[in-house]
Amino acid sequence: MKKNWHVLLVSTLALFLVSGLFLNAEAPSKTVTKLMAKAEKALKKSKVEKALEYYNKVLVEAPEYGPAYYGIARVQASQKLFAEALTNVEKASKLDAENAQTKELLINVLYQMGKDAAGKNMVKKSNEMFEKLAAVPGVDSLKPKMYLEALYSLGNGYGMLKNPAKSIDYFKKVLAIPGIETSDKKLAFQLLYKVGLNYYQLQNAKESCSYFEKMITFPDAETENANLFVTAHYLAGLNANLAKDLTKSSDYLRKFLAFPTASAQLLPLANFLMGTNMMT
Repeated sequence: MKKNWHVLLVSTLALFLVSGLFLNAEAPSKTVTKLMAKAEKALKKSKVEKALEYYNKVLVEAPEYGPAYYGIARVQASQKLFAEALTNVEKASKLDAENAQTKELLINVLYQMGKDAAGKNMVKKSNEMFEKLAAVPGVDSLKPKMYLEALYSLGNGYGMLKNPAKSIDYFKKVLAIPGIETSDKKLAFQLLYKVGLNYYQLQNAKESCSYFEKMITFPDAETENANLFVTAHYLAGLNANLAKDLTKSSDYLRKFLAFPTASAQLLPLANFLMGTNMMT
């Protein structure tokens, strides 16, 4: 996607429009076959508008012919007409839901629309596109990077919309991706932090504390994420206090106060909580 996948349209589209593309489709009529061949020829000559004309003639002859919708969507995507492309690739997908090439185009279009909306701070629109992307069957294996980005964007998006529960759901899906803690340690560590904060917003101190504890025990956290590692001790202590686990709270707060890099802004409250723990 980031390498302008759509610029390959003219040279590759014909490959995807052969009879084997839509395996579940009925054999096309001679008229449809001729029109599709003309569309292919037009594309090879970079006559995109002419190709669209032939695809539309196909749909007059055979309104349920998936390859024509797919062809139109590919052309529109190459022109960055993503909303129009989405309409047509969704039609193609409904006609052959298991076709891998159609799924890939659908994912690509949804990804681009989601990124474009996010760039314009249209959070609800971005979430809509990324939720559709995440729901495409097999997306995690077809486009794993786009799938991960979509889940992460959804977690951030729902956080911006003040919906911490849904934010948690999507961040947890990222954390559930096999190998994420080794393939992207920094991201995994940050997500533990974000999930912990979201649980704090939901006033679920016990769950919040558990995620800050996971940060503390995360491999190489002290050296690779030093600032958050220290802060995690404070947050674990705070949430343990709220969960009435005062022994645990004091243990984490004591460790936090011992760090030379502990935030000066947090020191007064940390000391206060230590005092209340001992008095209770």
